[in-house]
Amino acid sequence: MSKIPINTDIYLLDQIMKGRYSASELILDAGAGGGRNLEWFVHQGCKVFGTDRDPIAIETLKNTYPGLPSDRFQMAPVESLPFPDAFFHHIISSAVLHFADDEQHFQDMFREMVRVLRPGGSIFIRMTTDVGIAHKLIPLGNGRYYLPDGSERFLLSRQMLDQLLGQYRLELLEPFKTVLVEELRSMGVVVLRKIR
Repeated sequence: MSKIPINTDIYLLDQIMKGRYSASELILDAGAGGGRNLEWFVHQGCKVFGTDRDPIAIETLKNTYPGLPSDRFQMAPVESLPFPDAFFHHIISSAVLHFADDEQHFQDMFREMVRVLRPGGSIFIRMTTDVGIAHKLIPLGNGRYYLPDGSERFLLSRQMLDQLLGQYRLELLEPFKTVLVEELRSMGVVVLRKIR
């Protein structure tokens, strides 16, 4: 295994170390930002794609990976991905979905990722949850909360995750993991597979 870039999400690193991804597969980073989670995949020869709603992020991706076709990086919101159905083997969504405006926006983003995922493919999600801090949250409505760290986020609950599993014919590839950060924020990691 080649050297892992130091900026790679540590929970995505766990999936890389478990051999979840191979060079022949198509991988989308939905909400890629500057592409910190793509470097290892690019060096492995994976066919990577990245989307982001921010045009500056897309320019950064194109400049960071000049050897890749520029059309691999497209300006698009997660809820409107410019790819055909069942196109990708894997999707990465790291610290993106908790910026949903409300529950409908979250559902739209989630549904769109499932749409472009092949049967048998995986979705890696890292986002804020209510696990371990529910008693400290201030509800703002529509799935959004004011967190003890001073931020406002859309939160994934275990109940919502279970509903998504049934609604979209998905299964957990790993147990639902959460990390409580100083009782100020809870970050969850979900790795899902689309059932064939």
